[in-house]
Amino acid sequence: MMALAGIAVLAIAVRYLAGGDSAATLERVRVDVSGVAPDTVRTVGWQGRPVIVLRRSRVTIDRLGARSGDDTSPGWFVAFANGTARGCSVVWEPGARRFRESCSQAAWDAAGEPLSGTDAAPLKVPPHRFSGDGQLLLGAD
Repeated sequence: MMALAGIAVLAIAVRYLAGGDSAATLERVRVDVSGVAPDTVRTVGWQGRPVIVLRRSRVTIDRLGARSGDDTSPGWFVAFANGTARGCSVVWEPGARRFRESCSQAAWDAAGEPLSGTDAAPLKVPPHRFSGDGQLLLGAD
């Protein structure tokens, strides 16, 4: 009996150390984002966490310039909806074209990069991709 318990613990440890939450084991969710207006955010749930989906306007993309990242869909930004300063929810401020953490002064641009004076890391981006028909697939690279 003790040997069986030891094997179970070993199996759990191996899965944990091997990255049991890797993209290969993540749930894939398809989200219709075709109705999201420019410079607005839609929040969806995925893997038990809120995810923000921002549709960037042409003005927002132009203001970001090279900071728009290596995303293959420059008109969109997808990130977990928790800030990296204190872990509180992140809100989009369309007038300022930035994200702000609800419980601190931390702020990020429309590419999820921290703004100057912000003591935070970039917003975390879940694995995702867009299809040409206005669909976002979360959990896929």
